[in-house]
Amino acid sequence: MSQTPTPGRVNAKDYSYIAAAMAAGLKKAAHEGRISPGLIPINVLKGACEFFEIALDGIYFGIPLNAVATASRYHIAAEALRRSCGQGIEFRVDLNSLLCCYQKMLDQFCRDKTDRILSIGEVSVARCLATFFDQIVQLGEK
Repeated sequence: MSQTPTPGRVNAKDYSYIAAAMAAGLKKAAHEGRISPGLIPINVLKGACEFFEIALDGIYFGIPLNAVATASRYHIAAEALRRSCGQGIEFRVDLNSLLCCYQKMLDQFCRDKTDRILSIGEVSVARCLATFFDQIVQLGEK
């Protein structure tokens, strides 16, 4: 029996290219302590922002417009976050809070039109976010 894919449903493999490019760009940004246009290709950055927007749709708006798309992306994000943070993440509130923090950073990077020095806090978040995207790549390899 063949399985028909559910519209909106994705797995980590579908985001492997974006995740790998994001991890590389974020590692470079954290190492250099700055973000500049082009450090992360704009379409990759937009794809990552869209991933977070869809994944967090249910958090912000209750019942999402496309529950399948939201649930599948949230599941990928939650699993990658658990793997990148180790045993410290146990509660959904912690997951949601970190994912929202990551989304805010990516949204800021999308708005940055010039070179900008990252704060110490932003460098730390960029490193964690790079590890998060590395975990999505690894999940996609399974």
